[in-house]
Amino acid sequence: MKVEELISYIECIANPKYSAKWDLSGLHVIGEKKYIKKLAISLDPTEEVISKASMWGADFILTHHPTTLSPHLPNRDDSYTRVLRIMFKSGAWLYCAHTSLDVNLKGPVSWLAEELNLKDIKPIEPIDTGDDSNFLGYGIIGDLREEVPFLFFLNNLSSLLDRKKFCGVGREPNGYRPRSSRRCRSRMSRQSRRLRRPRQRGVGLRGAVGYRRRPGRRPRSCL
Repeated sequence: MKVEELISYIECIANPKYSAKWDLSGLHVIGEKKYIKKLAISLDPTEEVISKASMWGADFILTHHPTTLSPHLPNRDDSYTRVLRIMFKSGAWLYCAHTSLDVNLKGPVSWLAEELNLKDIKPIEPIDTGDDSNFLGYGIIGDLREEVPFLFFLNNLSSLLDRKKFCGVGREPNGYRPRSSRRCRSRMSRQSRRLRRPRQRGVGLRGAVGYRRRPGRRPRSCL
């Protein structure tokens, strides 16, 4: 495959013009090879990854995260300079598809939406592409196909993400009361005791404590 064909295929899925302004998605190192026979794919372009890909004989290296967000002249011995040194010696190409891929609804976050079997999927933070048929943005929001108990949903999410604890903010779903951790419970109880402390002569609550709960806001609950 020609290099131009591979880059064109990547940018059909992860177009750099839709990446975040602070990001550096796109081609990072121009190589010498015209045809691609070996393609290496990685999450991060670390020295170890780039070195192994070079020893393997990769003609093109595709990573998700960029080499750096603050490129500079290779005038100091740091990780960025050492990665460039390996790339120049190997003659391979280096391409990074970061937020250009994140905004694609079929990108990194799509697997969780598919596992949860969500419907009516749309981005949480959409971006303007000028094309109403092209839905791009950060994050995914959707509806479950049927109502499930909240504890069942948490257990399913725990198995998918390999996590045992979650923190939630906001109103608890009907029929569910989170089990607060000892740390959350003790912190909230201390704050409650302070708020219930009676006024002393010459000392107001504002001077006695540095915490005042805002009306209508619930404290954070540990699930």
